[in-house]
Amino acid sequence: MDIVTLQANEEAQTKSNELFLRSAINSDKNQDYSKQLQKALEESFLQVVETNKQKSVEVCLAVLGSWYLPMEERITNGELTK
Repeated sequence: MDIVTLQANEEAQTKSNELFLRSAINSDKNQDYSKQLQKALEESFLQVVETNKQKSVEVCLAVLGSWYLPMEERITNGELTK
């Protein structure tokens, strides 16, 4: 390689490294954004988990109620004591 080509190559490499460092995921700005995104996703996840827990309890109570209500009626009517 001649000197002009080496200089052009070094210049191109330097510019590409600078560009990479400005837009790299590990930059402070992007780390802050990544932390904010992670926090927002975690809050959203925890909210969905809590909602799911509440709905699961409601459904379970409804199912158990539907199973035991007829049994209570049968006990009250004396069907299960005969």
